Formats: sequence, C-alpha cells, structure tokens
Amino acid sequence: MGRRKRIAFVADYIESEYSQKIYSGVRDYAVKHGMDVLVFSVGQLLDKSLSFDYQHLSVTPHLTPSNVDGIIFETGVQLNYATEDYVSYFLKSFAPLPVVSVGADIKDIPSVFCNGRTGFEALVTHVIEKHGCRRIALMGARNNSSDAINREKIYKEVLLAHNIAYDSTLIMDGGFLYDMALLALKSYKDVQGRSDFDAIIAVNDQMAYACVDYLRQHKIKVPEEVIVTGYDDEIRSSIMSPTLSTVDQNLEMQGSEAVRVLSELIDGKSPPLKTTVGSTALFRQSCSCVSLSEHSLNALDQNGDRILNKDLTGLSSAGEWCLKRSQFIQVIHLYTEMQNDVNLIQFREHINSDLISIGILSAAVVLFEHPISTDRVEFFTLPPKATVYTAMDRYSGFWLGNTEAPIPFNPQERLIPDGLFADMDKMHVHALYHTSTIYGYLIFRPGDYDVTVYEMVCNMFSNALSSAYNLTRSEEEMADLEKEFAVATRISVTDELTGVLNRRGFLNYGQKALEISLANGKGGMVLFCDIDGLKKINDSYGHSAGDNVIRTEAEILKKTFRQSDIIGRLGGDEFAVVAPHLSERKFQLVLRLIEDFSKQWNESSGERYKLSLSVGAAVYNVGESLSLETLLKKADDALYLEKQKKHAASK
Repeated sequence: MGRRKRIAFVADYIESEYSQKIYSGVRDYAVKHGMDVLVFSVGQLLDKSLSFDYQHLSVTPHLTPSNVDGIIFETGVQLNYATEDYVSYFLKSFAPLPVVSVGADIKDIPSVFCNGRTGFEALVTHVIEKHGCRRIALMGARNNSSDAINREKIYKEVLLAHNIAYDSTLIMDGGFLYDMALLALKSYKDVQGRSDFDAIIAVNDQMAYACVDYLRQHKIKVPEEVIVTGYDDEIRSSIMSPTLSTVDQNLEMQGSEAVRVLSELIDGKSPPLKTTVGSTALFRQSCSCVSLSEHSLNALDQNGDRILNKDLTGLSSAGEWCLKRSQFIQVIHLYTEMQNDVNLIQFREHINSDLISIGILSAAVVLFEHPISTDRVEFFTLPPKATVYTAMDRYSGFWLGNTEAPIPFNPQERLIPDGLFADMDKMHVHALYHTSTIYGYLIFRPGDYDVTVYEMVCNMFSNALSSAYNLTRSEEEMADLEKEFAVATRISVTDELTGVLNRRGFLNYGQKALEISLANGKGGMVLFCDIDGLKKINDSYGHSAGDNVIRTEAEILKKTFRQSDIIGRLGGDEFAVVAPHLSERKFQLVLRLIEDFSKQWNESSGERYKLSLSVGAAVYNVGESLSLETLLKKADDALYLEKQKKHAASK
C-alpha cells in the first residue's frame, strides 16, 4: 500500500466522554504504529426522536476503500437504540472493508468489548460483604441495551449468592439518563412512602449522579445512610463530592485493541472473532472506602491496590476554568457574527478566518451541487457532483478562499480531491444539514479547543449556511421578480412622477415579495411614509415645489433601501415599502438614514422650504397569515401615531 494505513473511527457523537476515551486508545495505538485516523460522527442508528440527528448518517457513504482501509465502529451505545441483528446488518453493508465493533459483541463481526461481569460483580459483592448492605436498589434501564440486561442479571445472581431475597420493587428504570433517574426515585418514594434502601447500584454513572443529588436534596447522607455506586468511571466520578464508586470498563484499552485487530484484518490475517478486555471495580468515597478528607487517593481497586490522583489541580483548576471560559467567549463572538444576514458569496468570505479563529488549521467545506431534502433514510446516496467551496491547510500551505473558484469533484469517488491536505490524520467528517436538508459536509482537524466546542461550532456553521442559502435563494427570486418588473409594461405599474411603482404595481410586487420572504422562513417589515407639512409647501410655494419634494422623497427611499426591497407611491405624498429581512433593530438604522439624507438635501438644495419625512412600520413574522393590505393598514396607524408625537413635540 502506497500510503499509511488509514482507518475510520465511527462514533455516535464524538464529543461524549465515552467516545473520547475509546478514541484516546485508538489514537495511542495508531500513533505508535504509523496509522492515520479519520473520525466520523454518525448519530444514532434507527433514531426515533423528532429531531433531525438522523442526517449525521449522511457521511457514512464515504466509508469506502477509496477513502479508508478499515472501520472501527463504536457499537456499545448504538445497542441502546437498535437491535444487535440490525447493527450487524448495518456493519456488513460496508463490505469489502474490514470492520471491527468496539464496545459490544456483534454477531459475525470481529468485536472488542468489555467483560463487564468481573468489575460489576465485584462492586455489588463489595457493597454486601464490606459494607453489610441488604436492601439494595438497582437503578437500571428497561430498553434494548444488552449492557443493562446483563448488569441486572449479575445483580440478581450476587443477591442470590448472598441469600438476599430479590425484591422487584427495588428495580427502577432510569433509562441511562440523569433526569429519568430522578423521576424514578421520586416515583419510588411516592409509591413506597419512603426511601427505604441502604444502597443504590446504578448501571451507569449518569444515573448515579442523579441518585447522589436526589438523596442530598432529601437530607439523606451519602455514604453514611445510603451507599451509591455507578458504572463507567467518567471524569466527574473522581472529582465530585463524594467521589463515586464505580466500574472502569478500560475504554482506552478497548480502543487500542480494536485498532490492533483491525490492522491484522487489513493485513489479511485472521484474528479471533472476539477480544475481551477486563473491567475493574473502583471503590471511592460514595461507599466510604476513601475518606471524605482524602484528596491524594483516587480509588481502591477490587484487588486492594491504591490508585493515586495523577493531577491534583484537575479540571477544577483556575487555569483550566479560565481556558474554557476564553474558548466559549470566542465561540459567542463567532455565534454573534454568524447571526448576520449574508448570502452565500458573503458567507464564503469569512469561512476560513472563522475556522482559524477557533484553532482549526486544516479544513474543507464541501457543498453538493444542489441541497438534498431527505426523510429518514437507512442509507444516504451521495450525489455525483459537489465542489470544495473553501479549504485551507496551514501544513501544506493550500488555501482556497473567496477569490478562487470552487473545485468540482465527484464525492462518490473520493471524500476530498487529492493534494489539498498534507495528510488526513485526525480529520473529522461532519454532515452539514439544517432540518431535512443536507448541504454537504465539513472536514476539519480540531485544534486545542474542547471537543464540545467544535461540535457546537459545526451546528452553528450548519445553521448559518442554511440561512445563507435561503437568503441567496430569496435574492435570486427577488432578482427574477425585478426582471419581471423590468419587462412588464412600465406604464401600467410605474409612477410617472417618481419612477417608483405606482399603487397597482406596489400591491402586486409587494405581495409577491411578502410571500417569497415568508416561504423562505424570514419575516420583515412593511413601512408607510409621507412628507411632513406637504400642504403648507403646496400653499406657500406652489404645486411644482410639492412635486419636487415628492420626487426627493422617492430618491431618499431608493437610497435608503436595498434593490430587492419593494418601494411604491400609493398616492400624493404617501409611499410604502416592503422590506424582507428588516429587523426592528435595523429599522432604527433606516430611520437615521432617512433623517440624514433629508438633512443633506435641506442643506444643499437651496430651497426655502424644508423636507421632513415620517415613517410608520408593521412587522410580519413567519407563521402569520397577514395580507399586504392588512400590514399597510397597521403601518398607516403607526404613521399616524408618529405624526402625533412630532406634533406634540413641536408645541
């Protein structure tokens, strides 16, 4: 093979602590053995939620021999949502690529997984034998998860071995979630009248945190009155108070072993179909094995060995807090910038600099020739045409910005054209989508920011891209509308005095502009304007002077508003404007512009009379079914109030 082995690490959500631990083991082995790793976040298989997370699966068609040599698929979490048979079927779809399951034993698939029995059995046994607990609740999960089923089975077997009668009322369904575990404890107390257990064994750490918090809220001391244990050994478990007794699945080792097995498969060898990694019970403060005043000792393992804290400053240090704070401040700035209404051309100008601002030094934005609207699909089909819209790599020096033409290529043949990046190691592949529409994908190598920050930015980027697409489409449709206006009979729709639309033309094109704006998910404003004191100007200086200020009013409005906004003269000195995307904040800028332009004319015209305009506005929002006539009436009412204010202020 002409290049280093390139493997794909496929996780549901790479930002989760579970995925990060496995990925850490994958990276360690890959670095030592000269292998490149690409990361794909694919969400949940058979996602039944009402969200659009299923769109993450749109990156899986890139898992082909032209892009990677093999796949490590994180399956442990997927079994919470899909059956083992379905996961097996899904993984086989990537043939002829070799695939290794990590986290769960999947039928007919080489699998690396944890022998959870050793650690969990030791934990439950410890609670009984060391601490004398007899009434032990299980915070479990009633779903498809084989992990939850197996842990409940072990719990029952250990009780039986110690002559403790099984009590089904002590089994609670926390669904692997913090909030559900809180509800389960509340329901238990509502039914039983009290929390009468002396220990709670939770089948994951998240539910254990909920148990500790619930007991604390109800003035029940942990571990003095109730012992609480978890499973997973998340980072929080070793820094919370009290620190949590739990089970370490050795996720890093699972990741490392998965790469070893995959490497052998790539080399044509035949490693064992199943590789198990042991689990270890860790005893901490929540079962009283470590003193609450002890800070140097992390845990005692099931063999009695002392595990010391490696870094006493830990995640709670002031330096770490300040670093995270500065990262999130930068993201907030980026989020604020992305709120601006820009079209695709304007959006492209800032992509590379925005990514660099959050520490990304290698990235490419790939856009399909046309956005693709999808429903929930099992396997997404890549289109044959896409472009590298922007790209940059500080290592190779490659730069594709807004001044260079996008690079066309076929994404069915390869993930990205050759030569853009010095290498593909540590690259993440993330779907770019908004609701049911897929626009393409983002490839990037994360910098030093927290991985959660990058997931947030990917979501922000997708939303901003969608808005840019919508604005571009709106502008194109408005341009078509302008062309239609240009070829229409100008006499029938144009005001002879000012050159803007007459009442008939305004009501026609204004209504169309309103409908296009709402169809693209954007609100805006309808404005009603007239000249202050026109009658006095006519009476004092003649109707030619009145016509002059009406023409000037039209010119000021044309200078103030965009070409895509619809301006019309309804009669006399009354003008109206349909301004899609105009917000109430930007409306204040519009008023200042009108005032400034009027002031400039007054100073330079040499006329004895002064020009002053009053404006009323009506807001329209997505989801409202208001006609242009109704909005004009509201804007006219607002204009009347504005004139009353001016009249009162002049007294």
